[in-house]
Amino acid sequence: MTHLPQHHRQFHKWTLLHTATALLSTTTTATQTLHDGTHNLAQASLNVLKSNLMSIEYEIDDNTPDNNAWADLYNEDYRYIIPCSSTYVRTVMDTNEAMLAARAFSKSGNANAAWDILSSVFAAQGSNGFIPRYVYFDALNLTQGELWLNGTAYPNYSLFGVPPVEFRPVDEGVRGSGMLAATPMLSSMVLDVFYLSNQADVDEDMLEMFVDKLYRWHEFLHSDRTSYNIIHPWESLSQLDSPVWVQSLGLAMTAVNEVNYTFTRGEVPEEVTSADDYPGDEIYTAMLFLVDCLMALEHSTDINQECPFGMTDVSIAALLVQADIDLESMADMINDIKSKDVVSNKELNRISDWKTESSGWLEDLWREAEGTQSYLPSTVDETGSISVVVVPIADNFMPVWRGWNRFLKAHYPGGDELYSGEFRDYKGGERFDSLIYQMTESKDSDSPYAFGCQTSNVVRSHGCNLSKDYFNGPPVISPMLNYFLSNGIVLNGDLGVGHYIRNTTLNLVCELTPNSDSVSIDECPLDPVFAKRFNASNGEPRKSSSDLSCSVTNTATAAISYDLLFSDKEFDYDEGIPIASVWVTVLIAAELTIALFIMLTCISMSVNLLRSLKVDDDEMVMRLMRDSNFINRWGFQPEEAGLIYGADVDGDFFDGSRQDQSRHRISNEPSSTGGSTQVENEQDRKISWRDMARTYASYVNPFGYSPPEGLRANNEGTMT
Repeated sequence: MTHLPQHHRQFHKWTLLHTATALLSTTTTATQTLHDGTHNLAQASLNVLKSNLMSIEYEIDDNTPDNNAWADLYNEDYRYIIPCSSTYVRTVMDTNEAMLAARAFSKSGNANAAWDILSSVFAAQGSNGFIPRYVYFDALNLTQGELWLNGTAYPNYSLFGVPPVEFRPVDEGVRGSGMLAATPMLSSMVLDVFYLSNQADVDEDMLEMFVDKLYRWHEFLHSDRTSYNIIHPWESLSQLDSPVWVQSLGLAMTAVNEVNYTFTRGEVPEEVTSADDYPGDEIYTAMLFLVDCLMALEHSTDINQECPFGMTDVSIAALLVQADIDLESMADMINDIKSKDVVSNKELNRISDWKTESSGWLEDLWREAEGTQSYLPSTVDETGSISVVVVPIADNFMPVWRGWNRFLKAHYPGGDELYSGEFRDYKGGERFDSLIYQMTESKDSDSPYAFGCQTSNVVRSHGCNLSKDYFNGPPVISPMLNYFLSNGIVLNGDLGVGHYIRNTTLNLVCELTPNSDSVSIDECPLDPVFAKRFNASNGEPRKSSSDLSCSVTNTATAAISYDLLFSDKEFDYDEGIPIASVWVTVLIAAELTIALFIMLTCISMSVNLLRSLKVDDDEMVMRLMRDSNFINRWGFQPEEAGLIYGADVDGDFFDGSRQDQSRHRISNEPSSTGGSTQVENEQDRKISWRDMARTYASYVNPFGYSPPEGLRANNEGTMT
């Protein structure tokens, strides 16, 4: 085992963002009203999620060798969610639980935490688009020597070895679970996180970034996982001790016996063998055999020819159908929002083909034979021979979640059947009705596909009448599975069964007696139990004797409890403008340029026009003033001209001797025709320059305004 020197390790900082003790402080008292139970459950759910939310920083100092190289690699910040409230699992994130937690955070109004968790998931994406089931945050190799995380049943990245280069995370600050992949629900949860966010600019940018990553993820699923969709039981949503592995691992168990295989890389810790979901030595040894087999591979094609396991899991197939639908929705949405081809037409056509392909894969799992109407998984051997796994497990109901095209529904808000699923109308609704009947069918029917086992706890992990030969553990209730089934059944129109599954699941978390009529969470205590599994017979939480903390603070159960407690807001989004934003900028700039040009042109024309008018006006005035008729008409005196037209006008300009002799003159002598017209009073004869200015303005007024009475001159030049 290799460790870094101590002075390097000390700069590896873990920060627990919230502590359960601080967050559980509340003002509620012992005397609570009935609705306080809902508040208790909601607050407790968020408390667990926040206490499981971690941030990690890798720092360096001057003592670190090759400082620049380490800075590029280790100056990283990650915010991610761990499986439970235990320091033993602080380096691992289960991507399934992370997706559910991200959705719950976005629903609670904390979209930033949701995007951070998603970013940490995609930090482990490989160059081929692959995303691992588990993501590990241990760039400084502090847990490198641990095959299982100390004190837990969680496998560590060391157990999976070093996968082919294309499977390794591009971000070297994280590690993955070898070649074991995440579930396809990633696309559906990314879409939900966006829908439930405020859809601000940052949310749109995050959606745009993740669409490209998800496209490469689906490209991997539709190229490397075509003959089967899981290469190891740990990739499935089914319980580790599910009876399905008794049959599906048959080839692996045979290989173990043939080669006398034993796990030689270390001892399986007690935390694993004492875990509540431990499937027994034979099954778990076959699982470890497959881990070692996969670790030795140098390629990713035709894996089942080298390692004796390849299975088409019903739940994974159903999740992929919905994920393909949601990826297409996101592609159309982001092209609409950004008003550009973020996803090209060629890529959209491929996504459409993927939808058809995944729907066909799921349809191939439907079996109608003697007494059988159910989806059943299948395995494929190295020769390509397919075998049906005829084991009735609750995971086979997952297809009821499929077919909800949320993007199309978002264009028609307010309808009577908003967001109703399409699966209920498949095959005239007969298939949906058949599956719902099996969920509630009594064990007295003797059908192996009856799950209504005379108990109010639904949906149990396997059928009531399952043969003892397949028993690999007790029947349990999975809150995660119930979450998917409840939502899908409600969306497909059966509100009674869907709400019943929701209510009984929340009652189990609150440790209340399940009620078939209504949810009883009004009495939910301050400390509900967020167990990963519950006993299907009596409703008690299944706890591990080796780790009680993780048994009651499971991230997935806390997330789905909050999610089931509150309805989603209406799924809609704001459409973008019909052209790309860059062209909007170009058009605005062009319009401003044209407007500026027009303004400058108008100013230039106005200045030139004013200059022309001034020149024309001056010339006209000069002509008028040289006209003796004008002088005779208005009675201007030479010495008064400057008062009106300025000092530039010479008083001699009005000298009668300079006028044409053929024209009338202004006489300086008394008139020969009427001395009586001589003004006797000199003050009355004089007129102020202001009056003359107003008179001239009135004279040239185009509206014909006449000078005031008393300022008009008669033909003899006298005032009247």
